[in-house]
Amino acid sequence: MVAGGAMVLRWDEHGSFPATVVAVEPGRRFAFRWLPEPGDLVEITLTPEGSGTLVRISESGALEDAATSAMAWRNSLSLLAKLAQA
Repeated sequence: MVAGGAMVLRWDEHGSFPATVVAVEPGRRFAFRWLPEPGDLVEITLTPEGSGTLVRISESGALEDAATSAMAWRNSLSLLAKLAQA
């Protein structure tokens, strides 16, 4: 993936959502914007912490429902954690 590239995020229960890659710093940071533009900006950062990695997700912009967005990211991180332990 490179900045400016297209991507699609898919969830079985929610469908597919197009986005544009904003930044890629392998092993450190990934950012994208939901489409249509200007779209909310999502930044995912990875920071080594002890024997693990701190994953931080920040979404900014004109969120329609910040509480629902926060719940969705919590659910996504929970699934990611389960996959990482498998």
